Amino acid sequence: MTDLTPKRFRTLTPDCKTEFANYKNTINTLEITLFSRIIANILIIAILALLAWVIYDLYRGNKRYAAMLAAHQTESEAK
Repeated sequence: MTDLTPKRFRTLTPDCKTEFANYKNTINTLEITLFSRIIANILIIAILALLAWVIYDLYRGNKRYAAMLAAHQTESEAK
């Protein structure tokens, strides 16, 4: 059975500075093309526009429902 000495433990656990440096190098080597960024931005804008439209449509529907409910209440009071 292999003993886990402090020296061996240090070789098994990476240094956090080394890991961060490797992560930064990986980020720098990734190339995101301009076309990909344009597509991503267009998708973000489209999703935000869709969200705004849904909120506006819900607002209009609530106003329409409130008007219909008020008309129904006045109709039932008239009877």
